[in-house]
Amino acid sequence: MIRVESISVTSEATPGNLPFEVEGCLYLGDKWEYRLKRGDIRLRAQGAKALAGATAHCSLPAADTWLFNP
Repeated sequence: MIRVESISVTSEATPGNLPFEVEGCLYLGDKWEYRLKRGDIRLRAQGAKALAGATAHCSLPAADTWLFNP
């Protein structure tokens, strides 16, 4: 689990970022919400502008990530 506001999203690849497929973008009035996918992993993230292209590059800080064993 990672909080939506902890995920950094850009259109360009940068070192340490992971590529995700953009499933959709939704304008919420003061920000954009992104639905992202990478294999079986699905994320929601937020940003200030619409994403250009079909791929987004995400930074997922380890300190903000929680793993649970079902």
